[in-house]
Amino acid sequence: MSNKLLLIEPSYEYKDKFLKAVKDYKNANENVHYNLYKPALENFKQFVNDLQDHAKAVFVKKVVAFS
Repeated sequence: MSNKLLLIEPSYEYKDKFLKAVKDYKNANENVHYNLYKPALENFKQFVNDLQDHAKAVFVKKVVAFS
């Protein structure tokens, strides 16, 4: 097992593991992390899309367009 920390792009393929981690945060009363990732429980696809948009700076372009 490697001790390297990898930064990966958001992806639908990690849904089950990610949602389990969010539930683990709740069960451990880690409310800061749970509240941060709670939207993923409600709509995982939208959560990932939002992360991908942020990564591509699409969100910033949308905000500027409505200013």
